[in-house]
Amino acid sequence: MQIHDQMYDSIGEDLATFKNLYNSFPNVAKGFPWLYSAARNGSIELIEFLLQSGHSPDEQDGGRIAQSAITAAAGEASKRSLQLLLSAGASLKVDSLDDNPLIRSIQKFSLECVQLLVDAGIDIHKTYTLEDGRLRNALEFAVSRGCTDIADYLRSEGAVMPG
Repeated sequence: MQIHDQMYDSIGEDLATFKNLYNSFPNVAKGFPWLYSAARNGSIELIEFLLQSGHSPDEQDGGRIAQSAITAAAGEASKRSLQLLLSAGASLKVDSLDDNPLIRSIQKFSLECVQLLVDAGIDIHKTYTLEDGRLRNALEFAVSRGCTDIADYLRSEGAVMPG
């Protein structure tokens, strides 16, 4: 098994093994979006370690649809992961619907994460035009998903339906 595979397999399961491999193989350690992977797996201790090791809180997965670590954390509905990334200076850019932590938090029905992101200053008014011409923003998304508590909260923060 390659070092990369051993490191990847140890995420969320064996932090000591990950740290040992990370420190022993710096080329592998710096050549992969480990922070994104840790956020996607909800590994709080690993997120802390990687941030302390100099990983950017804006690290992306590098896939076809680039997604940030903060969006991955939102996809796990992990308030603590979001707090760590925000404290480290993670960007709250919402240029892409696919890389919007607010939308991802709504998908996970996490009012707590939505509130954290809104308090941190995420743009609740950002509107996206879908391929079929429909407009979508966080409020519309919450309403369409049946997240009445999130929709009510977003309205209380000044969100309005698009269009």
